[in-house]
Amino acid sequence: SATQASQVALPLLLGQGTANGRIHSDTVDLAPVVAVSGCYCSAASMAFSQLATPLEVVVVSGVSSNPTLSNKVLHPYFARVIPSDSSQGAGLARLVSTFANQAPSNSWTEVVLMYLQDTYSEGIADAFAAADAVANMTVVKEPL
Repeated sequence: SATQASQVALPLLLGQGTANGRIHSDTVDLAPVVAVSGCYCSAASMAFSQLATPLEVVVVSGVSSNPTLSNKVLHPYFARVIPSDSSQGAGLARLVSTFANQAPSNSWTEVVLMYLQDTYSEGIADAFAAADAVANMTVVKEPL
């Protein structure tokens, strides 16, 4: 969660010891933090990234996919190794559009998205609703 990430990040980034750098240790001096591999959810990555940015520490995630993390004004030191939710939402919209175009008389005029209220689901729902592939349909978003 974002709260847990913040609680863990601050001691790590601020650190202590006599060596130049920011890694946390109660007993030994350690080399500076130059990058952090971590956060297994987008909310935690966003919180951690905001704390790391003023210290110019790179944060890399293999699973955080919220499109907000692509905003380099907000997260200049964040990187990911997977596509963002916007790519996933657009792909899902293309899939729905393909099925809609195969329906008799293009009878699909409305799509209802039911999704959880978390950053992952909301990111995909927003990207789906904004996709050109479903521009000719009414997209209704229904959070659960």
